[in-house]
Amino acid sequence: ITNSGNSPSGNISFSTPVPAGMTLDPASIVVTGGTDTTVGSTVTATLNPVAASGTATVYFEATVNATVTKGTAFAVTSTINHSIVSVPRTASDTENLTVSGTAVVTLSAPATTQTASPGDSGLFYQLDITNGATIADIFDLTYVSPSGWTYVFNTANTCNPANDITSVNLAAGATTSVYLCFSTPAAAADTSSDIVTATARSRFDISVFDDQNFTTTIAAPVILTVTKNAPAAANPNDVITYTVSFTNTGTGNAGSIIISDAIPQYTTYQPGTIKYQIGAGPLVTATDSGADADGAALVGGATWPGGSINVGAPYGTISLPAGQSFYLEFQVKVN
Repeated sequence: ITNSGNSPSGNISFSTPVPAGMTLDPASIVVTGGTDTTVGSTVTATLNPVAASGTATVYFEATVNATVTKGTAFAVTSTINHSIVSVPRTASDTENLTVSGTAVVTLSAPATTQTASPGDSGLFYQLDITNGATIADIFDLTYVSPSGWTYVFNTANTCNPANDITSVNLAAGATTSVYLCFSTPAAAADTSSDIVTATARSRFDISVFDDQNFTTTIAAPVILTVTKNAPAAANPNDVITYTVSFTNTGTGNAGSIIISDAIPQYTTYQPGTIKYQIGAGPLVTATDSGADADGAALVGGATWPGGSINVGAPYGTISLPAGQSFYLEFQVKVN
């Protein structure tokens, strides 16, 4: 503040409101030739009388907030009220500032593909986000799923909804990991896939962003046909051999298979004739009792109605890998 006249100036008050979007550092204020009276975000001072051609100085610092975008303009106006020979006077000056800088964001991932089954939950991809700029920035997180799957960003790979996020705040040069969590649709078809694009976009400069693609492929068990064979005709007291087979024609493992085949009407099951096999090789005989957990049992008696040959839970666990076939055989005697 300079008194460019030829008379002393007194009763000088100084005021500079710090604009919204900037933060005043109160510790930076230095008043030379007066007293700092600042309260809040407006810098104020009471200055000593300034002699003709004399000066007083008010120094302060303010920081542009991290949420301010590139190109934002600030008008910082300083005003003094004073008097010369008891005549009130006012003077002001405005400093115009435009926020500049360069935003840089880079995405990477340790893994970008995985295989899942229909209805799988708790799945995730790790997404590493790096702020390559020399300024702090906030990055908004979005995704696009061509198949319409639902994803959420999370701070942990446990995918707890309490940790869901839509943005990250990164210091200059910092890197953080977030997790793109999802479940596969229960009705997803075998070999179908979703290629989701995750995006991190700078708030400082919304024209700056980076993408990362992730591909999830569905491997679903598909048992298309079940075939059952037996003689076309039989006489009383004939022993009939029934064979049942089916194939997993999908690309995923078919787990927890349960087979139930009712004893035909007018026949009686022949004890000890249950045999089954997964894949190539001879059929393996199973006992009629389910107590030995060999995977099969005679349930409900040896005749119709009520009697059946059951394979799988609760008598054992039966799984059928992709491309493999299952074979079941048992015998009955015509009444």
